[in-house]
Amino acid sequence: MPGHRFWALFIVPFLAAALPSAAVAQQAATPAFESIGQPAAVSVVGHGVVYGEPDVASLELGVTVSDPDVRAAVGRLDESIAAVMAALSDMGVPERSIQTTSFNVWREERFPQDGNRDAVAQFRAQHMLRVELEGARRAGEVLSAAVESGANAIGGITFGFSNSAELAREAREAAFADARAKAEHLAAIAGVSLGAPLTIEDLDPASGPSPMFERAATMMSDSSIATGELAVEARVAVRYRIEAP
Repeated sequence: MPGHRFWALFIVPFLAAALPSAAVAQQAATPAFESIGQPAAVSVVGHGVVYGEPDVASLELGVTVSDPDVRAAVGRLDESIAAVMAALSDMGVPERSIQTTSFNVWREERFPQDGNRDAVAQFRAQHMLRVELEGARRAGEVLSAAVESGANAIGGITFGFSNSAELAREAREAAFADARAKAEHLAAIAGVSLGAPLTIEDLDPASGPSPMFERAATMMSDSSIATGELAVEARVAVRYRIEAP
């Protein structure tokens, strides 16, 4: 009996001393990324772009007149802009699609070229409109009609989509496929296997894919304006798990 007590007392301290070493050995054999809860991964950014023909257009146009008398300048301007708006109405543009963007009157000093130092005062008045069109192909004929009716100031023209949701979806799909291809290539170079996505992030969450002018394609019948094509882009960041080969 005394001998048995001796061995029991001896073995218990021995096991207590051995346990910490075993725990340390097990921890050393565990990869560091697993011990802190972060699996090995590869992160990539994919880019996708799709093209489509625009179906809406926005025109900036108006009238500028000058006259020595400010009241005459404003009166002529009102008559001219009324004629332009009437022409737009005849082209089928609804009143709700026409909006004044600026109305300005300012004084200019002009000096004669004959050496006379006395400046001649001129008043310049300008009225600019924004015209929204349903049907981008109509932009040329509508612009031509406005110019023929008296518009002599052209601020610009932009094209867009009435609904870009479908193109945006296709762009995101293309971006994700691009991300997957990049990740697979990197995994093959590293000699590992690619696992499931860990995180997926849309890099344009606020505005989404935005239209961007890409190339001209279709010429207008009544002017040199071309609708072209618009590119809708998307970018996604994807983080894939790395699996051991």
